[in-house]
Formats: sequence, C-alpha cells, structure tokens
Amino acid sequence: MNKKALAVLTLLCLAVYFRILDHEFLIWDDDANIYKNYLLLKPLGTALSFFWTNAYYSLYIPVTYTAWAIIGKAAIYFGGIDSHFTFAPKYFHAVSLALHTITSYLVFFAIWHVLRRIRSTEKLPTDEANSLRRDWFWAVLAAAVFMVHPVQVETVAWATGTKDLLSSALAMASLVLYLLFAEKRFRQPSNSKTPWALYAIASICFFLSVLAKPSTVTVPLIVLAVRRGIMRIPIKKDLAWLLPWFAFGGWITIFTSGLQPLALQKDVAAAWARPFVMGDAFAFYYYQIFIPLSYTPVYGRTPSSVLSTGLAFGTALVFFGSAYAAWKARLKRPWCWGAFCIFTVALLPVSGIVTFVFQDISTVADRYLYLPMFGVVFALALALRRTNRPVIKYIALLVVVLLAGRSFFQTAIWKNNLTLFAHADHARPQNFFIKNNYGHSLMEAGRVAEAIPYFQKAIEANPKHERAWTNLGIALRRLKRFEDAARHFETMFQNGFDLPHARNSFALTLLDLNRKSEAFEQFRQAIRQDPTFLDARLNLAQFLFLDGQKEEATLHFEMALKIDPTNPVARRYLNR
Repeated sequence: MNKKALAVLTLLCLAVYFRILDHEFLIWDDDANIYKNYLLLKPLGTALSFFWTNAYYSLYIPVTYTAWAIIGKAAIYFGGIDSHFTFAPKYFHAVSLALHTITSYLVFFAIWHVLRRIRSTEKLPTDEANSLRRDWFWAVLAAAVFMVHPVQVETVAWATGTKDLLSSALAMASLVLYLLFAEKRFRQPSNSKTPWALYAIASICFFLSVLAKPSTVTVPLIVLAVRRGIMRIPIKKDLAWLLPWFAFGGWITIFTSGLQPLALQKDVAAAWARPFVMGDAFAFYYYQIFIPLSYTPVYGRTPSSVLSTGLAFGTALVFFGSAYAAWKARLKRPWCWGAFCIFTVALLPVSGIVTFVFQDISTVADRYLYLPMFGVVFALALALRRTNRPVIKYIALLVVVLLAGRSFFQTAIWKNNLTLFAHADHARPQNFFIKNNYGHSLMEAGRVAEAIPYFQKAIEANPKHERAWTNLGIALRRLKRFEDAARHFETMFQNGFDLPHARNSFALTLLDLNRKSEAFEQFRQAIRQDPTFLDARLNLAQFLFLDGQKEEATLHFEMALKIDPTNPVARRYLNR
C-alpha cells in the first residue's frame, strides 16, 4: 500500500509541476543565493568550509547552501555553465520536484501511521480490512492536498524555495522516524532493547532541518502535538527524549537571531501589538487556504499597514476565536485540538509574534505555509476518516482535481521575472517593492523606457526605497541620459541613500561623462562598502588597466579571482 501511495503522489507531482523544469532563475533572491553566488563556483571543499563557519547574507543555513553547492557542481558536470557564467536552472528545479514528492510521501506516511494506531485503540463494530483501506485512502488524499494546494506553488516553483523544501523534508523525516522509535520504545515489553538507531537518525534529521532553515525548531512541539494531542499519549513519555531537540533548537534560535540585521529593520511592531500582528497573519492564512483564488510573491501586509488601519484588531479575533473553539473541542474531538496545534506551532516562528527582517516587505508569504499545511491536511484526514459515504469521497477527489488544476496554471506565473512581477503588479498595484522589481525585470529585458515609470512610482510610494533609486539611475544611463543619471545619483547620495551598486553605476556614468578620476573614486568607495562586490572590482581593474595603472589593476584582478576563481575576465587580463 505504501508503494501505491508513493506511485500516486509521484505521478501527481509530475503532472502538476513538470513545467517548472523549463523555468528560469529569478531576481527574487535566486541571484544572491544561486546564480550570482560566486561561492558556489569555488571548489566544493572551500565552499562548504565557508558555509559551515560563516553566515551568508545574514543567514546561517549551511545545509541548504551545501545542497545548492552540490547541485551546482552536478549542473556544471552535466550541463556546463551558460554564456553568463551561471548554472542551468533545470537541475535546481528537478531537486525541488524530488523534495516536494518526498515531503508529500512523508506526510502520507505520518498520517497513515497515526490513523492505524488510532484505529487499533478504537472499539468499533466495523470490518477491519475496510476500515484500514478507508484510512489509507484518506491519508493518500490528505497528502495529495498537501502536494497540489496552490499555496505550495511558490515554494516548489521558486529555486530559492529549496530551503523550505529541504528543511521540511528533513523535519517530516524526523517526525516519522520518531513516531516509529516511540512505537518500538513504548509499546514493546519493557525488557526489550531501545531502538537507538531510529532515535539517532531522527535526531540527526531534526538537527539538519534546523540548519537548513531555523524555523523548523518547532518540530519537537509538532511531535508532542501529534503524540499527545491526537494519539492521546501521556506527554511525560516523550519529554526526556525530546529534551536534546529542545536544547539544540533553543541554541540555534539564539545563535541565528544574532545574525539577522534587525537594527536595520524599519517596520517593527511594539511588543504589545505583536499578538495582533500574529492573529492577523493567521486569519490571512486561513483565507489563503480555504479560498485558493489569489496568490502573489508579495502581499505587502506589514505590521504598520495592518495596525495603522486597525485591521489587525479585528482579524486577530478570527484566530483567537478559532484557538478557543479548538481548545473547547479537545475532549470530544481531540484530533481537532491536535491538528490546530500542529498548524500553529509550525507557523509560529514566522507569524509576527517575533520580529524578522522580511516584515519590512510583508509579514505573510505563501512559502511560510509549506510545513504548516501538514496540520491542515492532517485535520482533513482525521475529520473524514469515519465517513462511509461514497459521495464524500467523490467530492474530495473533485476538490483535489480542482486544486491541482489551479496549481498547474499558477506554475506559469513563476516562469521568469516578467511573468512573475507582471502578475504581482496586477495583484498588488500599489506595492512599491513589486513596482521596483517589475521595472527591473523590464529593464533587464531591454524595455528600459517602459521600466522608468515603475521605478518612479516605487519611489513615490516609498521615498526611502534605495533599490528603486539605484535602478532609476541605471535606467537613465542605459538610455544615454548621462547628465540626468549623474544628477540623480548625486541627489540619491545627498539624501542619505548609499548602496555599493549605486556607487558602481554612478562611476560608470561618470566615465561616460569623461570624469575619470571621480569615477575611479566611486568604484573604490563601492569596494570599501562591500569588498566582495565583484562587478565594481572588475570595472575598476579594467579601467585602471586601460589608464596605464597596471599595478593597482593587477591587485584588483587578483582579488576578483579570490572572490570568483573561475572568472574569465580577471584571468584573461592577468594572463596579458
């Protein structure tokens, strides 16, 4: 029966998501994490040494970067590097499909395991074989809903979503292995041997999941929600075994929280207001789950936006009301409280109760629901498992088909930058972040004149959005409006907006205006701000070489090779 479930889920995943194999990388973090991450081009040992001993972009997720480094090496081996010296995206998307299938299968197995254990404790006058087949059907259907629900498309179709897929797959593996360990440890005679191997592998999977994405620190609480909330097993049996998990999760939470540049965060809710921000986020997710109609990479639901309008004070009541209802039902319907706890604790780290950097853009995002959807589909299986009416099964299958169709069409949105941000701009036309990214996508596609109004609207919506200021200057330069571009960058710096990319673009503009010495200084300023900024270093080195300043040029070319050992420009000039 398990093989049948794996076959069904694998075919379903391919049918819904297969076309993401042709999707491109996106400027939506894929650039920083993958195709412009020069560390992935270094020897594997060098790259792994860095990722395991350092934070990258203020994130310590060494397991995820290890996976990307290995995929990158495989992509180079099988497909080489394209003309822009980046990997072929299809290898990364293929891994995403595999991880999503594995996670969905683990969701099935966890639900199927629990349903069988519950069934063995029930005294129902029903045919045992039919009951087990019915439980198996609902477990498969629940896993199918987990797999094809449209809220999962962002995580699966987005290459950077690998961190959520990998961490969730490891988290589900740790849950399943712990359930198997607990069954052998607590159900067998007391004189039998403890299955240490199962416990050790479960613990390793949990530790790795946290190192793939720290938000999975709540897995021990998910275990307790399943064992105590649904299976009705006394909590004291598990606490001692889960104590090392809690200890490691607490340590990694403290460690990684110190890496996040929260001092630079602009949208921070007061402590008293965070429960309302959290409640609003949960209410929003309820809507996204049960009314799967509109999805976008940015919702713009920041703490200030929901608090300033008073919206959070109303929507939070939906969450707290649902929590109260689930608590009241815990005696007659313990599965209801247990499934609610699974969903809640899985989502808690990114719910807004604690501050995180992405809140400057939005508290809510589809990818945050990936693992919490386990609680939703678990509740579905538990609620329907006793039904014996064929019409209910047919309705459930129809819902899966409709969700699969919705997700199939939604994957097209994530094909490339233009399709993604055109859709996002249509869905959230007032969002400054989307305006800037859509303008950037247009500019990179060669439609520079069309991009400028989007940068201007982004600046109007948020005058402090430094990226939009930088992109507008770059667009003016590409249109050969060099004087306008120079004045724009000068105004930007005078207003206190200073990014290395802006300095680099300003330097190129000054060279267009034949202001060579000023340009060199701007390149140097960009490098001082970010010593690993390869573009500025290569630009400065090349123009110094042409200016006859070969000693300093050589220094910068050598530093460029330390950043990117495969860089052909630096190698070509040094060979000269």
